[in-house]
Amino acid sequence: YLARVTLDRLSPTAMTSLIQEMVGPQDRVERLGAWLHRESAGNPLFSVEIMRSLMEAGTLLDELGDSRLPANPVRLTLPPSIVAVIQARLARVSPSARELLAAASVFRRPFEFDLAQAVSGQTEGTALDALDELLQAHLLVEETSASGEPLYDFSHDTARQVVYRELSQARSIALHRRAVAVLGPPRDGRAAERTAYHAYLGRMWREAATWSALAAENAASVFAFATATLLYQQALDALEHLPLDDAV
Repeated sequence: YLARVTLDRLSPTAMTSLIQEMVGPQDRVERLGAWLHRESAGNPLFSVEIMRSLMEAGTLLDELGDSRLPANPVRLTLPPSIVAVIQARLARVSPSARELLAAASVFRRPFEFDLAQAVSGQTEGTALDALDELLQAHLLVEETSASGEPLYDFSHDTARQVVYRELSQARSIALHRRAVAVLGPPRDGRAAERTAYHAYLGRMWREAATWSALAAENAASVFAFATATLLYQQALDALEHLPLDDAV
């Protein structure tokens, strides 16, 4: 006899308690709990598997037994158990739904339906049916923007990572280039960051360099210096791929 048990998402406080149960009291457990809550979005299974992965890799505990975050949390390797769970869920949806997910995975969360549809190349009807299927499967969730417009997001960023990482390099580049074509040239510095992101990953080096610099100038103008630094570095990286005459 099998029974389905629904587990609620863990709160930051519950996450801290979970860590203490797994590794014992630690001086910085609340900071670790806050990070794990962001990584897992409170999903109990993902939280436990991420902790196990960190413990097995030896990146959770140092020689003194103090908890510490991975050196680069953004590049956290997804535990195989989590990847397997997500892949099983993806296998249960239709090919058109997976195509829409692939297109959506190239966008920074959240995204507009019209953009994902255009990048996927699907007709509106096919994309709408795929969207409904993905919402029913709880792979996507619907949100509302500040202006009242509908936006869509992966139910968990881990799902987006799995979908994106399974794209071939050629397909990833093609989807980012489609995103640039759909978005069009940025109207101003604020819009430039989004378009530069897709141009860079789509290996459109000249456009990436120009728009990254424009976005960096905008970020610096509002004192977002950390963001500006990253964008200037992105512009320089793009310039390195251009012939010397073009780069100058």
